[in-house]
Amino acid sequence: MEAYGLWYERRWAEWFSAISGGIYIPFELYELFKNPSLLIFSLLLTNILIVVLMINALLRNSANKSTKGY
Repeated sequence: MEAYGLWYERRWAEWFSAISGGIYIPFELYELFKNPSLLIFSLLLTNILIVVLMINALLRNSANKSTKGY
């Protein structure tokens, strides 16, 4: 469902992706402090990057709509 929405550039999918990815960050941080490893650090970094990209897309789309008068 999420992949379909992102592929067809649906705004709800960007929200869904940002929220669903962000939910895992506290758990990944906990796991990193509990059992530090390069794999867990890489997963955390990748997840943070994805969440930042989705938030950036949401903000960019919001800015584009406000300049177009929607």
